[in-house]
Amino acid sequence: MPPTPLEHLIDREPDIRLRFDELDTTPTSEPYVLGKTRWALDGKKEIIINSALDNPDTPNNEYRLLFTLGHELFHAIEHLPLMQGQPQAYFHTVNDRFRPESPHQTRAQRSLEHWRTTSAPRPLVTAEDWREWQSQRFSASVLMPEWALRQELREREIDLPVRTEEDPRDVALDLATSAVFQESFFEDPLHQRFRVSGLAMAVRLLSLGFVTGEHA
Repeated sequence: MPPTPLEHLIDREPDIRLRFDELDTTPTSEPYVLGKTRWALDGKKEIIINSALDNPDTPNNEYRLLFTLGHELFHAIEHLPLMQGQPQAYFHTVNDRFRPESPHQTRAQRSLEHWRTTSAPRPLVTAEDWREWQSQRFSASVLMPEWALRQELREREIDLPVRTEEDPRDVALDLATSAVFQESFFEDPLHQRFRVSGLAMAVRLLSLGFVTGEHA
């Protein structure tokens, strides 16, 4: 059962090396480049994670670290082999919710605001868009497996799918982050059980159809 031990999974890959290093940060010292995946000069695949994510004193850093590890792992497994023989070829993951015009909001607040006010998914136009989407879906699937979510929700006595006449996003976020949902009381919120952010859990619940509109 989750949380998924992603560092252990990476360690089991004989051709992938994981290390932490100082990568670019924002003017407020918030991590900007979260991770990189590249061919190293010795021919090994290398995942580099911003060392700022390894600080347990920063709120939600564990969640961001795990999701970034999953994201970079997919780059290493699926995308780097397409660039075989290109020394120093790499992919990098950035904190795309950083907005200099809103320095007083946390990253989580900016992400939630963007999600709630965006009516349609971001279109996948370029090859990079598709690679990033694939890596995000892989990380979500590894950290929040469908079977594990079903089992956990069954134990929490939540009947699936949860149908609502309200905005499904609000209900999914409530189920993801609350210790009380409908008539069920939890020891810990669902997202904490899986060691992911509340927003990531809400998106996963919606993508699996576990929360849906009444007439969907």
